[in-house]
Amino acid sequence: MAFKNSKGVRVTYECSELIEELKNDIEEFGGDTLVYVWCKNALGVTLYVNYDFIDEDDPVRPEEVKEDEYLQIMTMNALLVLLEKENMLEMESSLKVLRKIKNLTQQELSDILNIPLRTIENWENGNRKPPEYINELIRDKLLKMTNEELENEKKYVVLKLENGKKASIVFEGSKRECFSFEDEARKKLST
Repeated sequence: MAFKNSKGVRVTYECSELIEELKNDIEEFGGDTLVYVWCKNALGVTLYVNYDFIDEDDPVRPEEVKEDEYLQIMTMNALLVLLEKENMLEMESSLKVLRKIKNLTQQELSDILNIPLRTIENWENGNRKPPEYINELIRDKLLKMTNEELENEKKYVVLKLENGKKASIVFEGSKRECFSFEDEARKKLST
């Protein structure tokens, strides 16, 4: 992983302790919580070196930000993805880390992205590597989605349409459950 600068050089920043602290804070306060993030430019990339909660009663003082640093506001989920990448943790794919942050199963991620489950499994297990632009598209989509939007993406329904009447919901569930329901209904109709 790591960050690549414009010359293709990979730049990393060891921040394992910061990642563990952030994971604990996400568990306690939620990943959509906004925080101040201390950023610094190094070798043509932005490194994320610290964070703090936004507190109107106790704002960040100018002396807390070093001369070569600046503040940026982002969600704790977004920061975790960036820290994992800059820390160069190779044990888990960035897709797996992001999926866990968003509390999604592989099947749910497959359904939301319309990517076969086997492909997601292969990417996460390191058997295959997705093209970087696919990684970026997935990361952008998931990071921009709120928890409510993700929950809505997980919901599927089977509608019954009758001539001259409104559509009615006859089944609600996961994508797989809805497909199974439809298959059973087709079998009954065909016999």
